Amino acid sequence: MCIRDSIKAEREALQAQAQGEVAKAATERFNSLPDASPDQGYCLKKHITPMNAKQQNTFLVLAIVDWSGAIHSLQTIAPNGRKMMLKGGAKKGFHIHIGGNPEGRLLVCEGYATGCSLAKMDPDAEVVAAVDAYNIRSVAQAARERFPTREIVLCGDHDPVGVRCATAAARAINGKVLIPPTVGMDWNDYALALEASR
Repeated sequence: MCIRDSIKAEREALQAQAQGEVAKAATERFNSLPDASPDQGYCLKKHITPMNAKQQNTFLVLAIVDWSGAIHSLQTIAPNGRKMMLKGGAKKGFHIHIGGNPEGRLLVCEGYATGCSLAKMDPDAEVVAAVDAYNIRSVAQAARERFPTREIVLCGDHDPVGVRCATAAARAINGKVLIPPTVGMDWNDYALALEASR
């Protein structure tokens, strides 16, 4: 092994160790918190019922997990929608598990509110959120590895990054793409527009 490879291996080992410590702290914190209230500010703002979420003071706390259910990090969301990740936590390929039917098709979206809206609109599906558009391909690939024959749908936001990332992810895993019909919308926006039109 050359010096450069040795340094890289040592750096990766240190990063894995640090991420393991973050994962342990995240798991303990998440499990100590009460379930999120529908009256939490972000939930009210987005008109969502919190699924698989905890609450710490006024903040929504979401577990970032792998397909075994192990927690690797946390995302917190303030009432005004400001989102924060745990420093040093792993995200790539991991997801926020929203819920739904584990026997149904799998919907992979970007953010938490979008996922909750999709779960309400399609109760026969199972929904996970990739945290952001740039993680959606890694999440899709982890899902395909876990579920070789399952129908997987990439539910991107209707903006240039969302469409590009969802399309690339679908191509990588032989999945499908579902984009809201109106430019600028995500699936939470679409659900709110439907609600307002009734």
